[in-house]
Amino acid sequence: MAYAKLAKELINNAGSLLGTGLKTVNQFDALVASAARNGDEKIIRAPYVPINRAKVEYDDAVIDSFIEKRRLSTAVYDADSEYQGIRVDPTFEQYISGAIRRTDRPKLSTVDSQTYNQYLRGYHEQHGTLKGHMRVAINDDLGNPIEVSGKHNGRNAAGERQFKQRSSQGIEYQDNRRKHMESTQTIGEDEFNVGHHRVELDLVDRLLEGLRPNQQQALVRYINHEYPNLTTGNKGANIIGPAGELPEWVHKAIHKKLKEAGLDARRMDFRNAPAKVRLQFINEIDLVLKDIDKFIFEKMQKRRNKQAP
Repeated sequence: MAYAKLAKELINNAGSLLGTGLKTVNQFDALVASAARNGDEKIIRAPYVPINRAKVEYDDAVIDSFIEKRRLSTAVYDADSEYQGIRVDPTFEQYISGAIRRTDRPKLSTVDSQTYNQYLRGYHEQHGTLKGHMRVAINDDLGNPIEVSGKHNGRNAAGERQFKQRSSQGIEYQDNRRKHMESTQTIGEDEFNVGHHRVELDLVDRLLEGLRPNQQQALVRYINHEYPNLTTGNKGANIIGPAGELPEWVHKAIHKKLKEAGLDARRMDFRNAPAKVRLQFINEIDLVLKDIDKFIFEKMQKRRNKQAP
């Protein structure tokens, strides 16, 4: 039953619904033959993404739900309309609304922190930058010396510049994590440039959690091969505003819209998510980002019109 049903979908140009690059019935036959076990042609192995050591297999019900899920969610997006504010489907709530994970690191006491922030504010007012500002030496829990430094942290509601503190330990961790995300998610040559990652590094990193390295590579290839509008890592196609043409206020608005849509990487947790959930969530990412592309276009268009003579 499953074979006949999927073959019919394929003949009706359902390659995109299945999330595969299949174009002919012969290719479909070959996939079924290679995935079947014990001569049972009803068992289909997920392409590119061997999530478990036993190679996850989909039965009729999973295949039906996957096809229906993609059909319904695709119907939500209207390419010809203005920004729609599309949100991630509520069925993914348990994977996108977790508590923010924080790592406790050595920091200044409350009093010392307030004093240091006042110093940072005064230093910036005098020099117009934090370059060359004083670092503070403290010890970690093991008695090892580390440094605390300052960094810009946006502005408050009154428009006043805010600052935050970072330990050298935290900076090292963030630098190493970013390098890992970039190398894992970039296929081929690294084309890094300053700008906004359309498919955020943190977002994909959360989706890859819980997978072995070879499984992570397979899922990254799947995203890039099966979704024409999604490119991961430091590829040129994934960088918006590399020449500085993306205003900071638009950049901030993009991140706000991502969070509103349910793509807040800080709260995502897919460590225990099954294969089909990860695959279906990629489709949610695709729809939300295409919708946010319209938001970016609308904002940039208004900005351009205001600047026109």
